[in-house]
This record gives sequence, structure tokens and C-alpha cells, in this order.
Amino acid sequence: MADHARHVGNHALLQQRIAHAGGGRAGAQAFLFLGLDHFIASTALLGRGGADLLRGTLEEVLEAHAGPEDLVVWLGTGKFGLLLDGADEAEARRRARGILHALQSRRVGTARRRAPISASVGIASTESDSEDLIESAALACSLAREEGLGRVVAASGGRRRKLRRHMAEIRRLAQLYEAMEGDALRLYAQRIVPLGGRGESRPQYEVLLRIPGVKGMEGPARFVEAAERYRMVPYLDQWVVAHPLTALGERPEPMRHRVSINVSGLTVSDPLFLRFLQQSFEQHEIPFEFACFEITETAAVYNWAAVCRFAAAVRRRGAHIKLDDFGTGLSSFTYLKRLQVDFVKIDGRFVHALLSSAEDRAIVEALQHVANAFGVQTVAEHVEDAPTIEALEDMGVQWAQGFALHAPEPWDEAFVVRPARDLAAGEGAEGV
Repeated sequence: MADHARHVGNHALLQQRIAHAGGGRAGAQAFLFLGLDHFIASTALLGRGGADLLRGTLEEVLEAHAGPEDLVVWLGTGKFGLLLDGADEAEARRRARGILHALQSRRVGTARRRAPISASVGIASTESDSEDLIESAALACSLAREEGLGRVVAASGGRRRKLRRHMAEIRRLAQLYEAMEGDALRLYAQRIVPLGGRGESRPQYEVLLRIPGVKGMEGPARFVEAAERYRMVPYLDQWVVAHPLTALGERPEPMRHRVSINVSGLTVSDPLFLRFLQQSFEQHEIPFEFACFEITETAAVYNWAAVCRFAAAVRRRGAHIKLDDFGTGLSSFTYLKRLQVDFVKIDGRFVHALLSSAEDRAIVEALQHVANAFGVQTVAEHVEDAPTIEALEDMGVQWAQGFALHAPEPWDEAFVVRPARDLAAGEGAEGV
């Protein structure tokens, strides 16, 4: 299918022109990446043929602002590019502002239905040493939208560092996707140990995700931010839920352990996730009572109503809810009062310096006092030595996890019988 206008090129021609310049062609180059704002809403307002009307209008405006040696490129739905030959960044900015001004004066549609049109523009130029003009300009366009619609942002100056972070996020996202598709993700487990001589009917383990990296298996922290930004984290959470349930389903009921699984705010806000849980537990014939779902205070902030609905729904089915990072937010006590939880996890930043910091000790004691008042059990994380275990027991903390009790191990290795190393109760840290 031919492009709408004679002068509109495609992605292949754009790459060819950029490569030709990089191979020694004289003159600077700048690339403008334009993304239409409110594209879906505008096409819905305009009705049938709305997308073609928008595309035609943007092509017309770009052609009017393109020189004889410049190249207008259609990059996909609601996206265009303009490659400027012999233009520096200042000229690219001037051209971009002219395009936006022309768009703002337009109304697209018919006599019955009309819609305003605007765009966000990202700029990259050889002057600013952009390694990839197209990628840099596309990321700059994303930044323009974050800062407010109808903006122009160049991939240079103070924004270059932010753009590099965006690029790193995209690469991590690609790495995560490849690991998921290639079945390279791995689960680890860390025992959650009862303190103060308390017994337990079943061992409890937190499910930990590991992702292959250059230096071996890595924790998910570097990847989760990118997954959340690009709304990929619900798929990751489903993967993390499905694999432990498969393993538990293969064990006889008396030998099953309880698992604590972290879920994000995006995930619990998805109404389909609860259906996925129901189907997964039924498929493997595992009661919900074998699961505890950990929700961070950040997740509660993200969508308070959805978190409350999720917590109530899984607790009705027999699962437990744990509030993670307890004590780090301004609304910690409000969440504890209004959200139905069974456990709170005392943030490791307070536990780590418990013996050397009077302030941290006071915070842990206060958190334990509040938890007792609400009838909620406490879990201390990042417990690294026996004196800390003893101090936590004296404060009345009921559970602990950390390297002093059980170092995270690959999922299949965590549940084999081994010599005792539970410093708190003198029991073996083995699974059953």
C-alpha cells in the first residue's frame, strides 16, 4: 500500500538516510519524533475515518514545514518523523514549535464532528552526539508527554541523563521479556521463622524472583520499576504465582508449606487477577490458606480501593495478607486501621541497625506495640545475626527472616532436609 503523500517515506528509507549521513555525508542532521496527543480519544470523537483525517492533517502540516532535502516519515499509528538535513538543534526546535503552532490552529473533522489536534515532539540531533537518532527522539517525545502535552523536548543538556535512564529501563524490560519467553526466570525461597519458642504447623517461605544477568542471578529490583512503568508487571506476578502453585500441587497435602508472594499495585488493581488466582488454586487443588499475599504501602497508595477489594476477596477464600515495608510511609497506621491484614513486615532499614541505633529500636518497639493493639502479627526482615534475633524476641516480634536464619536458596533446594541452622529456636531450617 502506497503512502498517502508523495514525499512521505517509510522506516526503511529513514534508516537509509541516517546511515548515509553517518557514513560520511556532509552536514548535521536532526530528527523530530511527533506523537499525536489524545489519538484514541480524537479518533473516537471523529468516528469512522477519523484516523485517516488526523494522519492527513499531520502529513500536510509536516510537508509545509519540510525543506526540499528533508524527509517526512510515517512511523505508525499517530506517529510521524521529520528528518532535517543540515539542521542543528536550535533549528530543529524552531521547526518543531512552528509545527505545533500550526497544529493548534487546526480543527479536524466534518461539519458535524470536529476535534482539536496537538502533538508532543522529541528531538535528537547529531550535534548532541545521539547514538540512535530515532530511539533518542522517541524517548524525548515520551518525556515531553510526561511533562505536559503539546511540548517540545530535546535529547540533550540536563535531560540527557533522564533519557539514558529511560533507555536503560527499556533494555531491562527487553531482558526481562526474553527471560520470561525463554523460561530463564528462577524462583528462590527464604524461610520465615517463628520467634520466642512459638511452634508452627507448617513451614513458611517467601517466594523470591531471580533474573539472569551478566554476573549471575539478580534480584528483581532493577527490573520491577521498568515493568511497572510499561505495565508489564501483572504478567510477571502471574508467572511468580503460577510456578509455586505447580510445585505445591505435586506434593502430598501434609508436606505442603505456606508461601508468601509479593504482588504489585498494578496487579491487584486488575480484576482479572483474582479470577486468575481462583483458577490457579483450583487447577492445582490447593486451598487459599496456603498463600499469603504481600502488598507494599506503595501499592496501597497506587489504588487504595482496589487493594481493599483484593485483600477482602482473598481473605474470604482463606488466604492471608501481609503489609510490607511497614513503618516507612506517612500513612502506615491509616492502612493498618482500614485494611484487613494478618501480618505486617517491619522494614529492614529499622531492623538492620536495631542494636546500634536507639531511634531504630524505638521505632521497632512502637510498631510492635501498634501491631499488638490491632491483633496483627509482625515479621522482621533483614535479620543478620543472633543478637538481633534475641532483641526482636524480647520486643515480642513473632516472626523473622534474614541470612541469620535462612539464606535464600533455589526453590527446589530450599525444601530438602539439612542440618539445623535456625538460630532463633534451635530448629532445623529445612522444609518438609
